[in-house]
Amino acid sequence: MNLRTLSEAARLLGIQSHRIVYAHHIGAVPEPERVCGRRAYAGDDINRLAQHFKIEQVGKEEHVSVQVFDANPGR
Repeated sequence: MNLRTLSEAARLLGIQSHRIVYAHHIGAVPEPERVCGRRAYAGDDINRLAQHFKIEQVGKEEHVSVQVFDANPGR
């Protein structure tokens, strides 16, 4: 299992880490497991965060499908 730190999860999601901490604090998303007292995010945890923050694309290594839009429709 590939676990990531809070800062790694935030970087993958493209958000600041304090937003993730706040989401845990208010109970919007469950806390991940802790390893040596620090949050350790598995793929499922990161996917839950992406859903909460309505993020469509997660870092390349997460293999999330991305919709591509034509920049010049009608041409």
